[in-house]
Amino acid sequence: AEVINTFISDLEIDLLVMVNYKHSILEKLLNEPVIKKIGFNPLIPFLVIPNKKTS
Repeated sequence: AEVINTFISDLEIDLLVMVNYKHSILEKLLNEPVIKKIGFNPLIPFLVIPNKKTS
């Protein structure tokens, strides 16, 4: 989340859009929830798009 905030500041981003997708149990245990961290303290407008699998 810290790297994304630096990226936003350095490039003067006006809107952040991220894709949310389901994680495995192992990923949930080992990785920080980036979307949740950024979503609670947004520096700019923040849009989360759900991932839709296509066949």
